[in-house]
This record gives sequence, structure tokens and C-alpha cells, in this order.
Amino acid sequence: MWGRRGRGKGKNGRRRSARGEARAGARLAREVEAFLSGSSEDWFFTRGQNIPAWAYINKVAHADPDRLGQLAAWAPVEPSRCHGWREAVAILARETIEAGERNPRAIRRIQLDSLVGLELQLISRTSRVAPRALVALGRACLTDHPDWDPPSEPHAPT
Repeated sequence: MWGRRGRGKGKNGRRRSARGEARAGARLAREVEAFLSGSSEDWFFTRGQNIPAWAYINKVAHADPDRLGQLAAWAPVEPSRCHGWREAVAILARETIEAGERNPRAIRRIQLDSLVGLELQLISRTSRVAPRALVALGRACLTDHPDWDPPSEPHAPT
């Protein structure tokens, strides 16, 4: 995803045609859309590519509260029983909801203030991260900022 791309050049180093440029632009738009919608895991999976750890946190960092609830439903009762990516995502989704005290605005703030930052850090890492390690990193981000008060509503003029 977002691999190195030569300006206007195809894989063989030759200049791309206008049609090739349009296809490359459309592909980039789909990649960005997947990233911003929290669908990066699906993007990699449908292309038969290895799924990097950051794509799993991407699901939690960009999900709306209803989707977080769906993801959290897979969380094991005992968080130490995290054996795979589905459980890791579910645990972090549940803990994000809990940290935001089920307030959609507080949850969104947590996602933007902490989880997106973790996602970006993981993108820059070249080392592998196991599901349990991802949970530990996510928990550290969630507990790093104890004040999750949602932004106040604008007050009507009196």
C-alpha cells in the first residue's frame, strides 16, 4: 500500500500512458479510501497480500461507534486469551469503547488522539508485531491520556 512510485513511470521504468496514469490514480484513490474508512485489512486481503499489523489497528482507529461494537463482540472474556488478530482487534475495540465511556464523541477523540498515532507509528516500523503485542501497544496508547473529555458543545448565544 502506497509503495514507491516513480513519477509517471510504470514498473518497467518507462513513461506511463494517460490511461495508465488514470488507472494508477484510481488505484491510489481506492487505497486512500480503504485507509480512511478503516478497511486496509480488507484491501490487503482481497489482493492476496500479507496484512501488516497497522492494518488491524486501522480497523479500530477509523471505525464508527456501531462498527466498534460489532468488532468488540469478538473479544474474549479473558483478555489474556488473545491468540489471533480477530481477538486483538476485538479487545482494542472494546477497550476504546470503555475508555470513551460509550460516548461517541469521546470515542472519536480517543481514536484521533491516540489510535491514529499508533497506526502511523506501526506503518513506519519494519519489524513484525504479534497480536498480543498490538494489544499491549494499544492499551498503552489508551491509558496514556487519562482525560478523554469530549469537546464541549458550542453554546447558543444568550
